[in-house]
Amino acid sequence: MPTATKIDIYRQFRSEYITPKKPSLVDVKPARYLTVTGRGEPGGAAFQSATAALYNVAFTVKMARKFAGQDYTVCKLEGLWWADDPTHCFANQPRQTWNW
Repeated sequence: MPTATKIDIYRQFRSEYITPKKPSLVDVKPARYLTVTGRGEPGGAAFQSATAALYNVAFTVKMARKFAGQDYTVCKLEGLWWADDPTHCFANQPRQTWNW
C-alpha cells in the first residue's frame, strides 16, 4: 500500500493555532471536532475518563482513515472551562464545580 502524505492540521492552519505576542482576531474556518462535556476538577476522575474516551475515539478514527490511505495528525487537546454563574470568575469557585 503506498503511503500518503500525512496531513498536519497545525501546519496547514498555523494562523489559527499559533499564539501571537499581541491579541488579534482569528478567522476560524468551519471544521468538525470531537468534544466531551462534563463537570469536575482538571485531572479529576470524570475529566480523565472523558479525556481517555475522547482520545480512544480520535485514534480509532485516525487509524481507520490511515488504512483508507489518508493519514493525519491528531490535534492537541483544547479545553474550555466555565462556572454555572457567569457573573463570577470560575477560577475563584471550587474546582469540583467547574464545567468543561
